[in-house]
Amino acid sequence: MKKYSLLFLACALLVCCKKKVETVVVPNNVPTTDTSVSTLTIERFVIKTYVVLFARKPTEAELQNHLTTLTSNNIAQAARINFIQQLQNTNEYKFMLYEFAKQKIIDPLGTLNDSGYQNSRLIQEIKDNIAAQNEPKLNTELLGAMYKFRTMKTELLNNTITWQEVNKRCCHSFYYYGDNLGSREFVLHTFEHLLQRIPTKQESDAGRAIFISSKNAVETPDVLFGVTGKSISDLLDIIVTSDNFYEAQVRYFYVRSFYKEPETLVLSKYTNVYTTSKDYQLLQRTILSSNEFLQN
Repeated sequence: MKKYSLLFLACALLVCCKKKVETVVVPNNVPTTDTSVSTLTIERFVIKTYVVLFARKPTEAELQNHLTTLTSNNIAQAARINFIQQLQNTNEYKFMLYEFAKQKIIDPLGTLNDSGYQNSRLIQEIKDNIAAQNEPKLNTELLGAMYKFRTMKTELLNNTITWQEVNKRCCHSFYYYGDNLGSREFVLHTFEHLLQRIPTKQESDAGRAIFISSKNAVETPDVLFGVTGKSISDLLDIIVTSDNFYEAQVRYFYVRSFYKEPETLVLSKYTNVYTTSKDYQLLQRTILSSNEFLQN
């Protein structure tokens, strides 16, 4: 009995001696979250941006320079936009715009060099066709387009030409037209290259009528996308100022950046940016500075 009494007494002492723990509430004590971005992620972002805009990786010196700047700003979106804008201000970027358009529209296999595009013999051929009254109206238009094509790179370097005009001049050049002599083929390939789709029958018929009007002594205007045209130049103007064009260019650049098609809401968001601003460089900065591209 004495044994049990001692045991009971020991338990009672333990309970009485147990320290009471109080809960202290500190107001506005919100746990912090780690918003830092790993160096590897920043490095991948720089490399991906170079590949998209320059079709090459940065040199080690370029990479380290950009890493220093972006890391010091914790790669905030404003810092990313500034980085992209710096690249867009270089002559290399402007030259690559020319190369991307040329490759996409005229020379997908990369078999023609600039000396071919500047070939005076081709200019003379067009002049000879005009002198011989061989479709003089069409060849006169092509001659003007050819001269404009030859100045395109200089205008890109001087920031005096838009992406819409670059696409138009590529399609209006002798080289593009020379591969697609018929009105049906010209309209089909122009839709495929500029709008990334084939035309409907109504669109094809209207486009062909506008194309043929360039060749005929008597103009035969027609309406495409609600706009009247009567020459190849008109036809291309209508296409590169259409909502279809802006959406297609968003899709083209998005696929180049992410290697996948954009979802409907994403496509709509970026198309609105381009349609509203008409600024292709702004569209590029918006896409490349996004968190989606950073983390992709």
